[in-house]
Amino acid sequence: MEKSKIHSKAEDFRKRIVLPGQRKAAIHELLVKEQFDSSDQLRVKLLFQKISYLEGCEMPYRALIKHVRLKGDKELIEKAERFSQKLAF
Repeated sequence: MEKSKIHSKAEDFRKRIVLPGQRKAAIHELLVKEQFDSSDQLRVKLLFQKISYLEGCEMPYRALIKHVRLKGDKELIEKAERFSQKLAF
């Protein structure tokens, strides 16, 4: 993907995950994936971008971290580690 398209998709997704309920829904969409395509990888990275996103979403994040450890690549796993440390996971 070209840089401007990636930025646009990232901005759209950030708008979609403002509230905890929206983040939970986005996480549940990712939990059913057997592998992550480039759009999914972008979403996962954005979900792991801010520790404040954990507020109200601890259990879905725990499930996402497990899923990323099983299905993600090395880069996604590294992104998940920051969150797993905050969750004492």
